[in-house]
Amino acid sequence: MIFIDNQKDFDDAMARVAAQPMVSLDTEADSLHSYFDKVCLIQMSFPGEDLIIDPLCEIDLSSSARF
Repeated sequence: MIFIDNQKDFDDAMARVAAQPMVSLDTEADSLHSYFDKVCLIQMSFPGEDLIIDPLCEIDLSSSARF
């Protein structure tokens, strides 16, 4: 399991994800005690690797679009 909480690790992981034919994805959001929903955790898995991404850190998630 790899915990990702910075841009470099996120970009490196997205390059590996882009090479996969299939990826499992799960998200967890905070909406129970919040006025606005926000994604608090992203989990991604593919053969041989499990990623836990903390989107509350300063990570530009849109940078994954280039992969």
